[in-house]
Amino acid sequence: GHAWWIELGMDGACRHEQLTSGGVRFLRLKRELRNSDDIAALSSKCSLLDAANTILDLQLSGRLRAEEFTDLKACLGTIHEKFLYVSQDLEGIARVLDSIAISSKFPERTLPHALLNALLADESHPGDTHLALEIIESLQRP
Repeated sequence: GHAWWIELGMDGACRHEQLTSGGVRFLRLKRELRNSDDIAALSSKCSLLDAANTILDLQLSGRLRAEEFTDLKACLGTIHEKFLYVSQDLEGIARVLDSIAISSKFPERTLPHALLNALLADESHPGDTHLALEIIESLQRP
């Protein structure tokens, strides 16, 4: 990091100097992840940094398929091993809903299964499926 040394004289004179206070760097990366290419770009960006002397704050958002989410976790494991410290929050990453994900959450011939698959087929309103899932899940909570 860096700091400033500032001296104010009795006569109003000002002297300043930039100092290097240590070798630790603090860095925040904000990334929206939508596919495996975005995960690879995150990995590539992190590989260019001075990881051994960097505290990294990853702010991730977006939507990933289940296999891409698994790839992201593997990528983050590699990143954690290299950096001095890494903070991350995966809450901003939603799962992409497809028919497989819907079937894994809700049995066939149930209302949620039919509704979500019908919304998924409607390409003119892509966000409706996620909104409907959020409403369904909020109704299921105790």
